[in-house]
Amino acid sequence: MRLDTFLNATDSAATTQLRRAMTVALALEVPHDHNGYTRFYRRVLEQLEAERQDPRHTLNTHLTPAA
Repeated sequence: MRLDTFLNATDSAATTQLRRAMTVALALEVPHDHNGYTRFYRRVLEQLEAERQDPRHTLNTHLTPAA
């Protein structure tokens, strides 16, 4: 995924939603290479889409209290 594609896909998300989705993605894996960043961007989009489909969906289900 290219950065411009990611930015277009997340353009309508609120800043807090995007930050929470990124936190969830980083809690699962810190990217260090091309494949890691690909998974990171995909996870962020998946989290945002899950919340759009079900507003009751919580983005922090994967997070520990420390996150």
